[in-house]
Amino acid sequence: MDQDLQERAARTLGMKPSEIAAVDERADDVIVTTHDGQQVRVWFGAVGPCVEPYTAPAAPATETASTAADEGDDAKEPEVVTPAGADPEEVPDGTAADVLAWVNEQPESAPERARRALEAENGKEKPRSGLVAQLEKLAQP
Repeated sequence: MDQDLQERAARTLGMKPSEIAAVDERADDVIVTTHDGQQVRVWFGAVGPCVEPYTAPAAPATETASTAADEGDDAKEPEVVTPAGADPEEVPDGTAADVLAWVNEQPESAPERARRALEAENGKEKPRSGLVAQLEKLAQP
């Protein structure tokens, strides 16, 4: 793994370089895998680094599965479950990548969201310094 790219990814996510397990540089973005197996997509947008959760594309359905659905078997769609009490306007209490993804989810309100996330992070017993630095940058109009 390219050490410079690993360090840049760690800085962007507010993490230590040792917490970055893999970095996959693509044409327009970077897919970062953290030590806990989480993946995020990182790219640079108008408001600075943008981060969002990343899920690898699903493998194409097999012919057998398609045939079973065509023959009328009761194929159920996966149920989407929203955690109880989850409020999309509430600062997430997760990884630095989760917080940055939430901030950049709505580019027009990113500075306001960054200020809210910064307030929440600074209210913790041990604020994450890398995340605080990123949020301070994003909070500037």
